[in-house]
Amino acid sequence: MQTGREKEERREGRRKRRERERQQRKETATQSRGRRLKDMLDPLKEMKKALAVKDRKERRSKKKEKRDRGERRSSGGESSIERLRAERLQREAEEKRRTQALLDQKNGTGKEKERPRETEEREMPYNSAYFPELARKRQRKDRDAWRDGIF
Repeated sequence: MQTGREKEERREGRRKRRERERQQRKETATQSRGRRLKDMLDPLKEMKKALAVKDRKERRSKKKEKRDRGERRSSGGESSIERLRAERLQREAEEKRRTQALLDQKNGTGKEKERPRETEEREMPYNSAYFPELARKRQRKDRDAWRDGIF
């Protein structure tokens, strides 16, 4: 037989237990919401998602290339050796042209060098009788450029 005090303590214990359980559920809900938000805003996840899309596109393009290569082989009249030889000769000609251009540039026998352009009146430095200090500062600053004609 329980006294009124024991019943009251039991009710109080149940109430506290329910309160703790409610608090725990609330915390887990808050934590899960926070975790979802963090996952949603995570830049690493965004990058992984973008890379997955890129990989899918890459696989598709490789499949298409493979399929196209098969069609080209069956329909192509020239043999693969002849095609490879033509590609090699084309690469060698391009390399030879680039080498010659580099040697010409080094020796100075290539294209004519650009002449230093004539300076127009508008491009000349400021010269004023009203502010001679400004003109002198500008002259000191641009002395080398003025002699070479570069602006």
